[in-house]
Amino acid sequence: MKLLLCGYCKDVRALDVSETTTCCCGKTSARYRDDRWHADIWGDDCILLGLENADVYPLLAARDAAEGERRAAELVAQPSSHAQAHYHGGKRK
Repeated sequence: MKLLLCGYCKDVRALDVSETTTCCCGKTSARYRDDRWHADIWGDDCILLGLENADVYPLLAARDAAEGERRAAELVAQPSSHAQAHYHGGKRK
């Protein structure tokens, strides 16, 4: 799972596989490529975050866990050098 983090408005959005995902201020956006593995990211102050899909299910199960019980998942920033992240400065054309 990939998440778009906007440095302007601090909005975090999960990427949608069928359409472009845009933050609430509109200054950053991202879209999965056709392979649904790589993503294109537009914006001057944003970062793509990665979360293993397998880590999501225990988090969902933890919703019903006893109060005080915590679950954690690793969230990884995918910099411009990351093979799955393709950054393009500015707004999407």
